[in-house]
Amino acid sequence: MSHLGSHDEREERATPTEGPRAAGDPVAPKRRGARRREGFGRAGVIAASVVALALAVVLADARVDDARYPRAALAALPSGAGLFNQYDWGGYLIEFAPSTPVFIDGRLFPFVPDVLEDYRAIVSARPGWEDVVARRGVRTMLVRPTDPIATRAPLRGWRTIYQDAIAVVLTK
Repeated sequence: MSHLGSHDEREERATPTEGPRAAGDPVAPKRRGARRREGFGRAGVIAASVVALALAVVLADARVDDARYPRAALAALPSGAGLFNQYDWGGYLIEFAPSTPVFIDGRLFPFVPDVLEDYRAIVSARPGWEDVVARRGVRTMLVRPTDPIATRAPLRGWRTIYQDAIAVVLTK
């Protein structure tokens, strides 16, 4: 009989009398340290990401392949405002010609919509491009030889002060 008595005691201890489990709700009991293990998982992912980023920076080639950029034309650029530049070269110019502010660069968001539309009007030599140039204070243009403005601007009094296969520098 003592055996039955101990069985009943175990059953009573195992049956909750309060809380959600007493009502038959299958809620798992909270475990200590469970939250800490989740945090460690996130911290591990963050740490691995930081290590991967640092490794990528260390292993990356720091040199810019400037074969498609107007490196040789930089010497012909005047310092100060008034430059109209090819869209694709803006970031390059920010880095390698910091004393000459760019008209536009790859960060599209500061230039939408007016500057981008003005850029298109000038580079394409659309009707009214000269008005846009005057309104924007453009004194120098750094464009590709294949851009329509590179051939039309000289017909309107702009001087070519530099030209190669990559770039043309025009000044008024």
